[in-house]
Amino acid sequence: MTQAMVKQNDVEKKQALESILASNEFERDTIYQDLLCFLVESTLAGQNLKEYSIAIDFFHKTDHFDPAEDNSVRYRIYKLREKLQRYYNSEGKQDPLRIDIPKGHYDVSFSRQSISPPSASPEKKLKQYLRFSLPGILAAFLILIYHLYYIKSNVIIQQPISREDPVWSQFFANGLPTTLMIGDFFVFHELDTDLGYSRRNLDYKIYNQHLFQQYKESFPERKSQPEFFGEVPHNLSANIIDLIHVFYSFNQKFALQWTTQASSTDLSDQNIIYIGEFVNMRIIHNILSQTSFQIKNLIGKPVEFTIEPSNDPQNKQTYRISPGWSPNEKNVDYGFVAKVPGLRNENYLIIAGFEYASQVDLVRMLSNQQRLSLLETQISQLNGKVPDYFEIFFEVTGLGMVAYNSEILYFNEIDPQAFKAATLNRIREQENYGIE
Repeated sequence: MTQAMVKQNDVEKKQALESILASNEFERDTIYQDLLCFLVESTLAGQNLKEYSIAIDFFHKTDHFDPAEDNSVRYRIYKLREKLQRYYNSEGKQDPLRIDIPKGHYDVSFSRQSISPPSASPEKKLKQYLRFSLPGILAAFLILIYHLYYIKSNVIIQQPISREDPVWSQFFANGLPTTLMIGDFFVFHELDTDLGYSRRNLDYKIYNQHLFQQYKESFPERKSQPEFFGEVPHNLSANIIDLIHVFYSFNQKFALQWTTQASSTDLSDQNIIYIGEFVNMRIIHNILSQTSFQIKNLIGKPVEFTIEPSNDPQNKQTYRISPGWSPNEKNVDYGFVAKVPGLRNENYLIIAGFEYASQVDLVRMLSNQQRLSLLETQISQLNGKVPDYFEIFFEVTGLGMVAYNSEILYFNEIDPQAFKAATLNRIREQENYGIE
């Protein structure tokens, strides 16, 4: 290769870098802009990048830097990989040249992207449309009905949530977009050789396309086929209609996301409200695991879980429940509400239960001004004030799917800095910063 060709290749690589730096994903993060520039320039200069050299030359650590004790370099590289992946999943789809940081390495690689992938067949497009759009159409239809009725009636359907409300005003104050994440069910059909026909199957250990594909490859004789889209919870319409009132009160827009389709990148740079069963939380369960509420077994009966206060681990309470309800009998369910911080100024609100009664009632409690004010009065009596972040454990009593009483069994104020530190430690333990 001639010197002129090498020079031209370097120019193209630097142009690819400039496109990334100017993107929405990177423009606000100068630390990751500078880090990527450093890695690209060092790679182009032929330097052999190591964790120690990055620590000294870029992060200005002392000569006593010990990677075994200080994992900050690996963590930053791990987050940079995530940002690059998000960039190429959205703004950078059409970039001709792709920049990556291979796992296990610190120098960057450059590869060509296929800008014009082959068009999917009409049948495949229809399946994709049904899979990803029907749930969104359902929610949009509910929103449209709500707004049309609101405008036509020219009355306030119910009292708006106060703009000074301590729970919701702080939740929206960071200005980030909000996603309503629904705990849906991954359903597939499977051939029953004894009966001679396919049966509908819901396996809580198979909850996304990746796991389903692994299962299908392991048991090809079962001829398993997924449904076009996940099954939504029975209480979804009631939950969405209630929460629309909150969004309307604060003039907020929101997006819909399904936990069967969610990944860790969906938790960054946006506020998340999760509604659904504990068993359908998937990626959200990593957030739940940092709270005092710990579930020992999600699958099987009875389900055993504990409330273990971080400031008083000796005062641990253990509970058991066998999920299931009868339409004409009194049912006892347990629900959990947690408002916690993310690592990048995000806010997460988890509203979860084992059965429908707790999910419906707790969402309604948080979206009705009268009931919300009563809840906040109870919190103030227990804690002295309504804190920005908290966790509440409820016992919900009802008849069938209808709840008629929700009692607070446990309340705890969450220290945001301690919670973020615990979350960061869990990421380090689980992901090892993406280094293989």
